[in-house]
Amino acid sequence: LRDLTGIGRNMEKRLYAAGIYDMRGLLDAGPKRLRKAWGSIWGERMWYLLRGVDLPDEETTRATLGHSHVLAPDLRSLEKARYVARRLTLKVSSRLRRLGYYAGTISIGARLEQGPRLEYTEQCYRAQDSMTFLHIFERGWDAIVAEAKGARIKKASVSLFGLVAKDALQQDLFDGL
Repeated sequence: LRDLTGIGRNMEKRLYAAGIYDMRGLLDAGPKRLRKAWGSIWGERMWYLLRGVDLPDEETTRATLGHSHVLAPDLRSLEKARYVARRLTLKVSSRLRRLGYYAGTISIGARLEQGPRLEYTEQCYRAQDSMTFLHIFERGWDAIVAEAKGARIKKASVSLFGLVAKDALQQDLFDGL
Protein backbone atom coordinates (compact mmCIF):
# COMPACT_ATOMS: atom_id res chain seq x y z
CA LEU A 1 0.00 0.00 0.00
CA ARG A 2 2.82 2.41 0.81
CA ASP A 3 4.17 2.21 -2.75
CA LEU A 4 0.76 3.07 -4.21
CA THR A 5 -0.26 5.96 -1.99
CA GLY A 6 2.84 7.44 -0.39
CA ILE A 7 1.37 6.88 3.08
CA GLY A 8 4.07 6.83 5.76
CA ARG A 9 5.17 3.86 7.83
CA ASN A 10 2.96 4.69 10.84
CA MET A 11 -0.13 5.04 8.68
CA GLU A 12 0.70 1.77 6.96
CA LYS A 13 0.80 0.04 10.36
CA ARG A 14 -2.57 1.55 11.31
CA LEU A 15 -4.17 0.44 8.05
CA TYR A 16 -2.75 -3.08 8.41
CA ALA A 17 -4.09 -3.24 11.99
CA ALA A 18 -7.53 -2.30 10.59
CA GLY A 19 -7.32 -5.11 8.01
CA ILE A 20 -6.65 -2.81 5.05
CA TYR A 21 -3.74 -4.17 2.99
CA ASP A 22 -4.14 -2.61 -0.48
CA MET A 23 -5.93 0.09 -2.48
CA ARG A 24 -8.93 -2.17 -3.04
CA GLY A 25 -9.29 -2.58 0.73
CA LEU A 26 -8.93 1.15 1.20
CA LEU A 27 -11.61 1.92 -1.37
CA ASP A 28 -13.96 -0.78 -0.02
CA ALA A 29 -13.71 0.41 3.60
CA GLY A 30 -16.55 2.59 4.89
CA PRO A 31 -16.12 6.07 6.34
CA LYS A 32 -16.43 4.93 9.98
CA ARG A 33 -13.86 2.18 9.46
CA LEU A 34 -11.40 4.67 7.93
CA ARG A 35 -12.05 7.09 10.78
CA LYS A 36 -11.12 4.36 13.24
CA ALA A 37 -8.06 3.31 11.21
CA TRP A 38 -6.81 6.92 10.94
CA GLY A 39 -7.57 7.57 14.57
CA SER A 40 -9.27 10.85 13.70
CA ILE A 41 -11.89 12.57 11.56
CA TRP A 42 -9.31 12.62 8.76
CA GLY A 43 -10.08 8.99 8.00
CA GLU A 44 -13.70 9.86 7.32
CA ARG A 45 -12.65 12.90 5.29
CA MET A 46 -10.33 10.64 3.28
CA TRP A 47 -13.28 8.38 2.41
CA TYR A 48 -15.12 11.35 0.88
CA LEU A 49 -12.00 12.72 -0.83
CA LEU A 50 -11.32 9.32 -2.45
CA ARG A 51 -14.78 9.58 -4.00
CA GLY A 52 -14.21 13.06 -5.41
CA VAL A 53 -16.38 14.92 -2.91
CA ASP A 54 -15.26 18.56 -2.64
CA LEU A 55 -15.09 19.17 1.11
CA PRO A 56 -14.98 22.68 2.53
CA ASP A 57 -11.70 23.76 4.10
CA GLU A 58 -11.70 23.60 7.86
CA GLU A 59 -11.14 26.88 9.62
CA THR A 60 -8.10 26.74 11.82
CA THR A 61 -6.64 29.12 14.33
CA ARG A 62 -2.93 29.51 14.81
CA ALA A 63 -1.82 28.89 18.37
CA THR A 64 1.93 29.36 18.08
CA LEU A 65 4.68 30.71 15.85
CA GLY A 66 8.30 29.79 16.12
CA HIS A 67 11.69 29.42 14.52
CA SER A 68 14.63 27.24 15.45
CA HIS A 69 18.11 26.69 14.11
CA VAL A 70 20.66 23.92 14.59
CA LEU A 71 23.93 25.76 14.85
CA ALA A 72 26.98 24.96 12.77
CA PRO A 73 29.94 23.97 15.00
CA ASP A 74 31.62 27.36 14.51
CA LEU A 75 28.47 29.15 15.79
CA ARG A 76 28.03 27.16 19.02
CA SER A 77 29.83 29.51 21.40
CA LEU A 78 27.53 31.37 23.77
CA GLU A 79 28.33 34.69 22.11
CA LYS A 80 27.69 33.55 18.53
CA ALA A 81 24.63 31.52 19.52
CA ARG A 82 23.16 34.71 21.04
CA TYR A 83 23.32 36.42 17.63
CA VAL A 84 21.59 33.50 15.95
CA ALA A 85 18.84 33.40 18.61
CA ARG A 86 18.46 37.18 18.37
CA ARG A 87 17.99 36.88 14.60
CA LEU A 88 15.34 34.19 15.23
CA THR A 89 13.55 36.60 17.59
CA LEU A 90 13.47 39.30 14.92
CA LYS A 91 12.37 36.80 12.29
CA VAL A 92 9.45 35.40 14.33
CA SER A 93 8.25 38.87 15.37
CA SER A 94 8.30 40.01 11.74
CA ARG A 95 6.32 36.94 10.74
CA LEU A 96 3.84 37.60 13.56
CA ARG A 97 3.15 41.10 12.20
CA ARG A 98 2.93 39.89 8.60
CA LEU A 99 0.30 37.30 9.60
CA GLY A 100 -1.66 39.89 11.60
CA TYR A 101 -1.29 38.44 15.11
CA TYR A 102 -0.31 39.59 18.58
CA ALA A 103 1.42 37.30 21.10
CA GLY A 104 1.16 37.08 24.86
CA THR A 105 4.07 34.76 25.64
CA ILE A 106 7.60 34.28 24.30
CA SER A 107 9.76 31.24 24.92
CA ILE A 108 13.50 31.14 24.22
CA GLY A 109 15.14 27.73 24.09
CA ALA A 110 18.67 26.39 23.80
CA ARG A 111 19.75 22.77 23.44
CA LEU A 112 23.22 22.29 24.88
CA GLU A 113 25.79 20.44 22.84
CA GLN A 114 26.34 17.85 25.57
CA GLY A 115 23.34 18.31 27.79
CA PRO A 116 19.72 19.23 28.32
CA ARG A 117 17.44 21.78 26.73
CA LEU A 118 17.23 25.05 28.61
CA GLU A 119 14.20 27.30 28.32
CA TYR A 120 13.09 30.74 29.43
CA THR A 121 9.43 31.75 29.10
CA GLU A 122 7.88 35.11 29.86
CA GLN A 123 4.43 36.56 29.40
CA CYS A 124 3.83 40.03 28.02
CA TYR A 125 0.86 42.19 27.20
CA ARG A 126 -0.25 41.42 23.63
CA ALA A 127 2.71 42.47 21.56
CA GLN A 128 3.91 42.24 18.00
CA ASP A 129 6.80 44.69 17.95
CA SER A 130 10.39 43.53 17.73
CA MET A 131 11.64 45.73 20.58
CA THR A 132 9.34 44.16 23.17
CA PHE A 133 10.45 40.68 22.16
CA LEU A 134 14.13 41.70 22.00
CA HIS A 135 14.01 43.10 25.56
CA ILE A 136 12.49 39.86 26.82
CA PHE A 137 14.97 37.88 24.71
CA GLU A 138 17.94 39.59 26.38
CA ARG A 139 16.65 38.73 29.88
CA GLY A 140 15.88 35.19 28.81
CA TRP A 141 19.18 34.60 27.03
CA ASP A 142 21.11 35.90 30.06
CA ALA A 143 19.23 33.40 32.24
CA ILE A 144 19.99 30.57 29.79
CA VAL A 145 23.69 31.51 29.62
CA ALA A 146 23.91 31.54 33.42
CA GLU A 147 22.35 28.07 33.58
CA ALA A 148 24.49 26.74 30.70
CA LYS A 149 27.68 27.42 32.73
CA GLY A 150 29.85 27.88 29.66
CA ALA A 151 28.50 24.89 27.70
CA ARG A 152 28.21 25.25 23.94
CA ILE A 153 24.78 25.68 22.32
CA LYS A 154 23.75 23.13 19.69
CA LYS A 155 20.29 24.50 18.82
CA ALA A 156 18.44 27.77 19.46
CA SER A 157 14.70 28.36 19.24
CA VAL A 158 12.22 31.17 19.78
CA SER A 159 8.47 30.59 19.98
CA LEU A 160 5.50 32.90 20.48
CA PHE A 161 2.32 31.68 22.18
CA GLY A 162 -1.06 33.06 23.16
CA LEU A 163 -1.66 34.36 19.67
CA VAL A 164 -4.64 36.60 18.98
CA ALA A 165 -5.59 37.77 15.51
CA LYS A 166 -5.46 41.54 15.09
CA ASP A 167 -9.09 41.67 13.95
CA ALA A 168 -10.22 39.69 17.02
CA LEU A 169 -8.80 42.15 19.55
CA GLN A 170 -11.10 44.10 21.76
CA GLN A 171 -10.31 47.79 21.56
CA ASP A 172 -8.59 49.29 24.61
CA LEU A 173 -10.80 51.43 26.78
CA PHE A 174 -8.55 54.48 26.51
CA ASP A 175 -7.57 54.20 22.83
CA GLY A 176 -7.98 57.48 20.99
CA LEU A 177 -8.05 59.71 24.09
